[in-house]
Amino acid sequence: MRTRTRDRQESVDPMISKNSKSKQKTNVLLLLFFSIVVILFGQISITFYTQSFHLAIGVVPLAIILFLMEDVDVLAVSIFAGIGITAALMVTDTFPDPPGAEAFLQHYPEGIFYIIYGVLITLFFRFSGMGHRQGLIRFLPLLAADYLANVAELFLRLGTASLDQNLQFGILLAAVVRMIVTALSVMLIEHYGFVMIRAESLRHYEEQQYLLARIREESIWMSKNASQIEDVMQDSYRLYRELQQAVPPSPASGSALQVATGIHEIKKEYLLAIKSIDQLMEGHTPAAMNLTELFRVLNRYAEVECRECGKKLQFDFVPGEEILTDQIYPLISIFRNLFTNAIEACPGDEVCIRVTQEDPGNGMTRFTVTDRGTGIPEEDLPNIFTPGFSTRINYDTGEVSRGLGLPLVKELAESLGGTIQVSREAGLTSFIVTLNRSKLEAPRENISTR
Repeated sequence: MRTRTRDRQESVDPMISKNSKSKQKTNVLLLLFFSIVVILFGQISITFYTQSFHLAIGVVPLAIILFLMEDVDVLAVSIFAGIGITAALMVTDTFPDPPGAEAFLQHYPEGIFYIIYGVLITLFFRFSGMGHRQGLIRFLPLLAADYLANVAELFLRLGTASLDQNLQFGILLAAVVRMIVTALSVMLIEHYGFVMIRAESLRHYEEQQYLLARIREESIWMSKNASQIEDVMQDSYRLYRELQQAVPPSPASGSALQVATGIHEIKKEYLLAIKSIDQLMEGHTPAAMNLTELFRVLNRYAEVECRECGKKLQFDFVPGEEILTDQIYPLISIFRNLFTNAIEACPGDEVCIRVTQEDPGNGMTRFTVTDRGTGIPEEDLPNIFTPGFSTRINYDTGEVSRGLGLPLVKELAESLGGTIQVSREAGLTSFIVTLNRSKLEAPRENISTR
């Protein structure tokens, strides 16, 4: 047992070591990348008071890194940036001649500025906890660090002459401006990030509702099939009794009993699966959603279905009065099935679907779904809402459609106090779904937020 444990430990240790080395490599690359960014921004500057003193904006990305990149060592970046900016200024100042001691003495104070700035903001944020606060107050340490680092740089350049009142006011003003630019940049990036996260959360929510609607749709048919399984089991058992009571008893009675027993076992497993699905769905009560939002979700998934078929979707939703509904699952199931039929019925590579929402009065809301497919033959119209009826077959695979889509649409429409009709004219097929508005509208007490 000890040997096995030791072997397992030995196999884990190299993996931990490999991950640690990979993380270290990533941190070094990030360090170099942000150092180069600060160096490049450090070349953008204005001359202030004396030709050798420049007010650069390199501290702005340095401070942004401090607020938004917790994994990056800002002090190390400031040291590398200070060295790099000094070298860059020396080279650009003396080019094409090689830089010498005079160039170093002229520009090293600027490198010192970045190093002192990095040390100060690291100390301020590490010991004051200012970085974890919200609002503008968290940016105040930047003002102090900027001002003190500039004081140090000026003192290296000018000595006691750097204490001139006007000069001190100038570098203080520059520190205020750079702090404001940093604050605005950080808050803008944070706001954009929040908007992106919110959009991503909304997309995940919509995907969840679509998936749960599909699960609910299958659950409905599984429940219906369960009763059919029960009927078949009863028929098998009745056949067994008839064969058993025949004179003389038929030897096939044993087989009939075996079939009935097998169907009973299948039914038990089937009911357990339905129960599991229902329990899964219990914890997912959909929040209310505007019809415009709902059709946007349906449009996106219809586009995916079209792409899988090598087709292009042209979708148009003409909204009526906006309705906030909590009947998301049945509505998605209704229109998803109608859209799927339209996509399969269009023979070309372009699918045109138009949905029009209208208010015919009497507390009803009507949706007309129109496509430019091949249409439904006149002789098939009486049967299209019959479970199991289908004219669609894949001649490559031999797969036949289950014929459950339109019957489910009819049942769901009726559960919402409505009806579904089909019409054909001028090469257009239209399904007219009329629903009870009071059943669509979400009661205020049931409206949850997303």
